[in-house]
Amino acid sequence: MPEPLHPIVSITSTAQSAPPDIGGLFSGVCEHYREWMLIFGRQLPSQWSIPNFVRTVLGNESVQSPSFLKTVFYDFAIHGPGSWFFDEGIKLLDLINVSQ
Repeated sequence: MPEPLHPIVSITSTAQSAPPDIGGLFSGVCEHYREWMLIFGRQLPSQWSIPNFVRTVLGNESVQSPSFLKTVFYDFAIHGPGSWFFDEGIKLLDLINVSQ
């Protein structure tokens, strides 16, 4: 049985997987969110798209910052549903669902 990768190697490979451009970063963040929503059986109301929801959670100005999007991408890639972004998104989703 092969030895598990050292955490630093895993983090390095995660960092290298980040798309180099802002559009790719935003798409990557949206895809991470979509995957975890499916895994946890959560759905956005039909009037929301994943990209619009991500913009709402992060803020329109923040999604224009490559360094901020890289931070979110890494946090999501490393921590998955334990990431601060996923947690904030779930809180917002719960508020949206309660208000409907």
